[in-house]
Amino acid sequence: IEGGGFLLQSRATTFEARGDANGSPAMRIPTYNSVPYRAGGVGEVVPPVEDGVPVSLPGDLTGGVRIRNTLQLWGADLTAVVSLRRTASWELSGLVGFRYIDLSESSGLLLHIAGLANTIFAGESGDASDKFATRNQFYGGSFGLRARYRHGPFSAEFSGRLAMGVSHETLNISGFFQEFNTPVVTAVPFVTGGLRPVTQGPNGIFAQPSNEGQTSSNRFAVVPDIQIKLGYDVTPWMRITA
Repeated sequence: IEGGGFLLQSRATTFEARGDANGSPAMRIPTYNSVPYRAGGVGEVVPPVEDGVPVSLPGDLTGGVRIRNTLQLWGADLTAVVSLRRTASWELSGLVGFRYIDLSESSGLLLHIAGLANTIFAGESGDASDKFATRNQFYGGSFGLRARYRHGPFSAEFSGRLAMGVSHETLNISGFFQEFNTPVVTAVPFVTGGLRPVTQGPNGIFAQPSNEGQTSSNRFAVVPDIQIKLGYDVTPWMRITA
């Protein structure tokens, strides 16, 4: 009976950009706007169209955006090894066991914008966030063969395995926004119904009520594994391999 596992270093990448005190350079987050809205909360109606959420606009708004992606992969297995044929130099074994693999990924976005003084956006500010996270868990039975050749303290080993089973996928999407001192939209362009001191809700930039929440699914999956090892017997009970 053999047990094994692996754990890869958790990786994370981050992108960040900010405008200066005057809102330069101009930056937007590209989107496709599917809901009509009034530009600036009071301007003309913008229909569904290729659009962009402002991060900074020279002379009007300044802000910043931060995007962070993470990745983690690990796995473990338990295998029964059955000797099929053995000579002084060669050994052929059958492999039967169980394998588990876990892959987690996430992507998050944070946005902050604020109106510049002496502009129509003076005193306004807002924040928004998105979180997309997935986890894939593989459970499956594995089978394969292993061949090993020995010559003195040296050895060479080749093994091939195939695991077949179920991949359980979970997807979590959530968003949030909060804005301060934004105008109350009315049916008349450039006419407001006053200011909202604070408004907040579960919507982000890409995380919206239409896709937020948790979903899961199960799919048939196959995981192949091939290994080649070169070994050296340091002592009768210790072998180092590459």
